[in-house]
Amino acid sequence: MEQSKSMVDNLYTTNSIRTYTGIYVDFMNLQPEMFCIEDIASSLSFIVRFTGHAGCLLTVAQHSLEVCDIVPNNCKLTALLHDATEAYMNDLAGSVKHLFPKYVEKEKEMYAIIAQKFGLINPIPGIVRKADKLNLEYQWDNYILRHDIHPTPSKVVEQKFLNEFERLNNKNKFCS
Repeated sequence: MEQSKSMVDNLYTTNSIRTYTGIYVDFMNLQPEMFCIEDIASSLSFIVRFTGHAGCLLTVAQHSLEVCDIVPNNCKLTALLHDATEAYMNDLAGSVKHLFPKYVEKEKEMYAIIAQKFGLINPIPGIVRKADKLNLEYQWDNYILRHDIHPTPSKVVEQKFLNEFERLNNKNKFCS
């Protein structure tokens, strides 16, 4: 079946992706207007943790909500969006990520723009990093090893993420 040119326009864009809302993110020319909370929430609610080896639907959005739950109030927005770059660059296992220094460099550049746009702390503060690690360990022990998880549908997690963002967006976003 032959597809018309208009149906595949911009499908093969160099250095870019098209997001859920139709925004094109050009990785060689990142701009704040390329990032929106709807794209972040949608994408993270479909990206799975543990490179898909959890045995169930365990998403980055769910993880981000859990990290947000365990940090002090003044760090919650930064915790909620600490993995926002993964909405655009995917979730790469930490044990592999260090093998790709250009990936890490681009991720830092992107996080800086997202942090500035949404009023997050840059770099991510230690208390959020610690909560991220604690949640990783909790998820591994309880969800992976013990299979003690009741997966939440992606669209439900997405809406919870958006609701939490809206709730936090008008509060103190700064963390020491």
